[in-house]
Amino acid sequence: MFQPSRPDGEAQRQDARISIGFVGNMRPWHRADLLLHAFRGLSAYQHLELLMIGDGPELDNLRKVAIDLGLDDHVNFVGSVRYEEVPTLLSKLDVCVIPHATWYGSPTKLFEYGAMAKAVIGPRDTPVAEIIEDGCTGALINCGEVGQLTRAMERLSSDHELRQRLGNALRAKLVAEISWPINVRTILALAGENGKRISN
Repeated sequence: MFQPSRPDGEAQRQDARISIGFVGNMRPWHRADLLLHAFRGLSAYQHLELLMIGDGPELDNLRKVAIDLGLDDHVNFVGSVRYEEVPTLLSKLDVCVIPHATWYGSPTKLFEYGAMAKAVIGPRDTPVAEIIEDGCTGALINCGEVGQLTRAMERLSSDHELRQRLGNALRAKLVAEISWPINVRTILALAGENGKRISN
């Protein structure tokens, strides 16, 4: 389902505006509010679009934050969508953001972003950093650092070649190293090693 729309990972669109986006449940621990504040700090946010895809208990609060920040004309809250629609919506994005993550969770959105060859920004010191190498397969920021998130979005939104390079590198890593067949082989190998240790 998740395939790049073009070889360079960015879809041809009628709208020339750069789109930044987030996909997921709008829950407190995702800290999507950080993304709104960081977006407002962009020097050219009036010419950009922020796409918020998903629903959840924080959605009404996030809408209020967007209004309070004067972003209501630049943020599109898409709400809940069928899973089959997610790849099409991701194809409209140029930069994908994971504003916050827990230490124990591996965000599904990271792999969906990467499979679509999107440039991804995510938090250090979380499982995201096990996949993304800063400057090689994406951009990493310190958790909760709105200024760092703004600067990362500023750089990626203004540099098509960088977005292309990071997105393609992330997809290549996922295809080569992270798939269910590879996971199964790894689990079986570990189970075999543990079995040998127990028998010895």
